[in-house]
Amino acid sequence: MTAGILPAARRRPDDRDPVIRPISTGRVISGTANKTSQRRYSHCLCAAVEVYRSDVAMDLTEVAAGNRDARLGEAASVLAGDSTGTLARFRTFADDTLMSVSLTSDKVLCFDRFDEILDTRRFYAAVMGDAAAGQAAFLASWGSIHRRLAFENLWEHGTRIVYGSLNGGGLGPQDPYGTTCLVIDPESEQALALAVFPGNTALRFTDVSGVADEVAAKENATSWPERAAAAVIERAAEVLARDEGEWADVLCRDDHFLEVDRAGVLPLGMLTETRLAPDVYDRLEELWWAHEMAESLAPDEMVEVDVYSALLRWEREHGAVIVPTDG
Repeated sequence: MTAGILPAARRRPDDRDPVIRPISTGRVISGTANKTSQRRYSHCLCAAVEVYRSDVAMDLTEVAAGNRDARLGEAASVLAGDSTGTLARFRTFADDTLMSVSLTSDKVLCFDRFDEILDTRRFYAAVMGDAAAGQAAFLASWGSIHRRLAFENLWEHGTRIVYGSLNGGGLGPQDPYGTTCLVIDPESEQALALAVFPGNTALRFTDVSGVADEVAAKENATSWPERAAAAVIERAAEVLARDEGEWADVLCRDDHFLEVDRAGVLPLGMLTETRLAPDVYDRLEELWWAHEMAESLAPDEMVEVDVYSALLRWEREHGAVIVPTDG
């Protein structure tokens, strides 16, 4: 295996840490070498989480639960206006939705190391190997990051949120989030916070200067059990205009999704499956078998082998079946 690339097999916490290589450049960023640096490494993950704590933060799960009657009432009104029964069937479809998170290759490799899906701050701290450098990388990761921070400041555990989408069977948003779609049951373990929103919260509930609309954010938070009601409200017109076989795409695609916000530990054991576009799946299979046959591969191809090896481990150890998926 090419030197410096993260091994697919997960190492135990008392082993030496592997280096973590950014996929875009192949340059080694950092690595820890012993138990002392391992403790510093773990500390930097925790430190990165606490940077933007709000003193007046709200309980997201509680706020969402408080909207239950209003959400169900609005959905009932929408359903009553459809005499065809189409929206009622769509609601049944949406009742079976799960959370999906799309990953780039570097995130797959990092999360495989920790056996956990990390929130964005912890991911950058892990990659950079230092809390301050990780925070700087996080703040530089998006031109409108101040809008994301403004939204997170509204909530307790806001800095621990892992962002996903409500997924009914497709690949979920891919660009720019990544081509590996992880499907998660967000209630399989206790969450610190969990809610569904009608779209990208950073863009919908903050203005360009980074001021959050607290009232709108509170009113639009939906609890997980009422996610189908939110889907009916948001997608009714499009559902009635599209074929039933297209409902997964209606519900969730690039720049068109209901956002799922979950804070708390998210171990890989919560995965239900991994979805890949057929062409991505075929390429990873081809490269993995080429590596097994001892063929010479380029460094970037070896990264893809490592990614697929990680996904195969998740399938073997966590039951996250790899599924080629269209759309």
